[in-house]
Parts: sequence; C-alpha cells; structure tokens
Amino acid sequence: MATVQSPQGSRAGLITALVIFVILFVTSLIFAIYFRVEMQKTDENLVNTNKRYAEIISVTDLQNSEVDKLRVAAKDDPAFQGKGLKAINVALAQRDAVARLIAPGDSSQSTGAASTALNNAANTLKGIQPPIVQPTDTLTAAIGNLANAITAREGEISDLKKQVEVAKKSATDAIARAQGQVDSAVKTTEEVRVQAGNTLNDAQSDRTKKQSQIDEIEAARKSERDKSADEITKTTQLVAGKQREVDDLKKQIEKMIAQRASSRQEVSGPIIRAVDGNVVRIAGNGIVYINLGAGDQVSPGLTFQVYDKGEGVPAMGDGISEENMPVGKGSVEVIRVGSTSSECRVLKVTPGTVFSEGDLLVNLVYDKNTRYQFVVHGNFDLNQTGRANPADAEVIKRLITQWGGRLVDQITIDTDFVVLGKEPAVPSFSAEELNDPNKLKIRDDAQAALETYNDLRQKARDLHIPVMNQNRFLYYVGYYDQARR
Repeated sequence: MATVQSPQGSRAGLITALVIFVILFVTSLIFAIYFRVEMQKTDENLVNTNKRYAEIISVTDLQNSEVDKLRVAAKDDPAFQGKGLKAINVALAQRDAVARLIAPGDSSQSTGAASTALNNAANTLKGIQPPIVQPTDTLTAAIGNLANAITAREGEISDLKKQVEVAKKSATDAIARAQGQVDSAVKTTEEVRVQAGNTLNDAQSDRTKKQSQIDEIEAARKSERDKSADEITKTTQLVAGKQREVDDLKKQIEKMIAQRASSRQEVSGPIIRAVDGNVVRIAGNGIVYINLGAGDQVSPGLTFQVYDKGEGVPAMGDGISEENMPVGKGSVEVIRVGSTSSECRVLKVTPGTVFSEGDLLVNLVYDKNTRYQFVVHGNFDLNQTGRANPADAEVIKRLITQWGGRLVDQITIDTDFVVLGKEPAVPSFSAEELNDPNKLKIRDDAQAALETYNDLRQKARDLHIPVMNQNRFLYYVGYYDQARR
C-alpha cells in the first residue's frame, strides 16, 4: 500500500530543491562572471600583443618568403644553428654583420657613412671620364667600379713602366753615342788647337811684315793728306771768293727786281681803270651798240662792265675785300660782231641808272693790244652757294684764255694779275678728335692750303701785282650777273 506524503513534507522538498537550484545558479553565475572577466583580460592581452608585434612585423610579412628564409637560417645556418635564435634575431645578426662591413660603430650610422663615402669618392674622382663612382651607385657597384678602374690603371702603369724602360735604354744609347761624339770632338778640338797655334805663329810673323808695309803706306798717305789739305785750303778760298761774287750778283738781282716791282702799276693804277671801249648807240629792247668790232679781236660771248662816262672806272681798292665793289651801271654781252662795231644785249642794269651814249666799257682780261698774264689760285663759288669748288676755278681760267689772257703757274715780276678764290678755312677739332688720323690729315691739309694762299697773296703784294677775289674780278669783266645764272 503506498505511502501518502503529507503536504508539509512536499513543501520541505521543494524548498530544498529550490535552495539547491539557487546555490547552483549563483555558483554558475559566479563562474560565468569569472570566465567573462578572464576572457576580457585575454582579449586585451591579445590586442596589446598584436599592436606590439604590428610595430615590428605585419601578419602579411610573416607569410613573406624572406621571413621563411630567416626561419630556415635559424635552424640550418651553421652560424646560428643550435643557438635557439628566432628569425628576428637572425635578421638583426645579419644586419650587424653588414653594418660592420660598411663601417665600425653603431649600425644605425652605417647608412650615413656609406652615403658619405660614396659622395666623397664621386667628388674625388669627378675629373675622370667616364665617371668611375657616382653618388647614386650602390656600395657593391662602387667597389666593383673602383676595382675595375684600379685594374685598368695597373695595366696602364705596367705599360708606362715598359715605355720608361724603353726610354731609359734609348737614353743610355743616346748618352753613349753622345759621349763618343764628345770624345771625337775633343780629339778634333785638340788637333784644331795645335793647327791654330801654328797658324797664330804664322799670323804673328805675317802681322809684323804687314805692319811694316802699313807704316810705309801711312807715311805716304800723310804726305798726300798734307798736299790735299793745301789744295782744299786754296779751293776753299776760291769758293769763298766765288760765293762773295754770287752774293753780290744776288743783291744786284734783288735790287733790280725791287726797282722793277716799284715801277709797276699799283692796284688802283691805270691798268685796272683802263677803258676798253664806249657805248655808241642805245637801240632799245635791251640792245646797245659799242665801238669795238672784228678788227679789235672782239668775239661773241665777251662781256663788259658799263661805267658812267662822267664818273669813270672806280679804283680797285682792297682787292680781297667784299666792300666797295666796282658795280657800275650794269653789264653787256657781245652777241653779234661787225667790222667796226658790235651789237650787245644788256645783261643787267643797276637800279637807279640808265645807259647813255659814251658810257665806258671795261673787261680786265680783254685788251686789243696786250695779252695780260694771270695767276688763278684756289677754289671759287660762282653760284654763291657758300661751297667753293675746283670746277668753278676752271670756269675763271676758261674765261681768261677765251678773252685773250694767258695763264701762268708761278708769280713772277711779269705777272699782271692774281685772282684768288675763297680763303681756305682750317677746321677746329678738339684734342680728342685729332686722335683720329683722318681728321688730323684734314686739319693739316687745310692749314697747308691756307699757308700757300697767304704766301701767294703776300708775294703778289711785295711785287705790287694787283690781287683780287672772285667777285671783284667778275665785276671788272662784266660777268658777275652772268655767273650767277
């Protein structure tokens, strides 16, 4: 028969079960909290560890073949085998070994030392072409290049040594040959010295003989010199006498020239104011007739200056001055020649004047009985442009010869007139400008021309020869207005 529990017993079991459940639950909760905290610490440690190792190497780099090589070296390389080294220790050991090969000291300084060494080597060898070391080279490349260069230089040195040996041998041979030549020369010199001694003795003997001959010749020459001195003295006295005669003759000639010059017409004398003819009829329409015809050597183109019959021909005055020109009433030109008279056209009539019958005609060059001698010098300016030129001088000369005058080159006592062109002007250059050879020559030529001009004028005045400039000459020949056309 089954036992029936009372309600009180059931409650106690339930309470006991509940207490056990609570105890288990609390215990489980405590364990859960504990493991949770431990898991969090493990995660933090893992994160910190990952961060620390990430500064050294990444997960990707751990899978790199180079890292595998370090692991293998730690196990198999005799230098590291059995030491229990990690891959990182192998890498550090290899780094230190490389650093020691580069430079002593801290491995962190090896790279700078290597770079400095490459730069120094490149700067030291920069003059060599092609370049042996460049700053961009690696150490192994630089060392290889230097080794190759040293090998090449050793080859060159070896070749040079061989050349030096050859040169030494050649020099030794040359010295030997030269010594042989010196020995030969010494022998020859000795022979020459002996011959010279013999020759000197012969010469001394010959000199004694020659000196005796020279003394004889010198005595003869002294005698000749004495005779010549006497003859020179006599000749000098004779020359002095002849010179005195020449001087006396010169004085007589100069006196005669001075006397003849003083007897010449003065500038304002009759030769200047001589009348060549007269106006005999005023025909009108610019035509006049004069009393000169074919028998008076008149030709078409001949011009005359017309002067008033009461006032006469003015004196020349200062022939070089432009003042008081002998203008007269005007000028005429012969256009048709008759037997005893000629027809002329009027070239110009001076304002305020009128031609009249009996007015005087003057052309300094023309003379029906005489051929005057003229000296024409310098450059002339017939067109009054301010620029004298040699061509206008030829016009003056042509008129003189055309109208019966004769040209001469030099002033002599027989010269009748001197016609001078424009006085040469000497340019004024600064001292700096005269450093130019062309300007210096221009100045010197102008100075020489002015001196010649002044000398010519003074010589004419000394000989009382009339001197006139271009314009005064043109007025006295009636050609002034014609020249300006």
